[in-house]
Amino acid sequence: MTILQLHTPDIADWAEVALASKEEYGKRWALDVASFEHDPIELDAHPAWYKVNMLIYFMQRVEEGHVLWMTDADLCITNMGYPPPTMPENSVLHMWYDGKTLNSGSMLVRNCQETRDFFEKIWSDRHKPYACWEQCAIVSRRNELSGLTLDNSPKWQPNVYAHKWRVGDFTCHLTACSKIPRYLMSEFMGKAKK
Repeated sequence: MTILQLHTPDIADWAEVALASKEEYGKRWALDVASFEHDPIELDAHPAWYKVNMLIYFMQRVEEGHVLWMTDADLCITNMGYPPPTMPENSVLHMWYDGKTLNSGSMLVRNCQETRDFFEKIWSDRHKPYACWEQCAIVSRRNELSGLTLDNSPKWQPNVYAHKWRVGDFTCHLTACSKIPRYLMSEFMGKAKK
């Protein structure tokens, strides 16, 4: 498994806190961690779409069947002792509900022809007026993917929102990226379980 994170320089001061948590977790569980920083001047769409481009990039470079854990830059791992998330054998994309819809801020992607084709389609949607960018595109197109599995795990899911987070939870996802100060991200990491 490889943990992925993408961010732009304007959010680097707190995205680096989240990345450090993933690097610590990667060392603990012998996982690869990769990050990209994109200059907004080079982007022709909202930065969230570039997570899809990053996925495509890595799917072209890892072996068939390798699992990529795509994470938002506002998601910290807050329990280093919790084992890495898994997906069913028949799954090529594993996502979690956020209470209302599927959330792409934490998802498992198995590298295979189906996911490569699917995310190429999502990437081609980047100029369409989706309210939540790539997440809405994935939700809209999810029926095109035969190997999608969904998870309702309430506590240990790899996508616990800050307002529901409790000490011991696996992750903390602080949504609304642009408004997150570094101290808030650091505050959650200060309560992380080693």
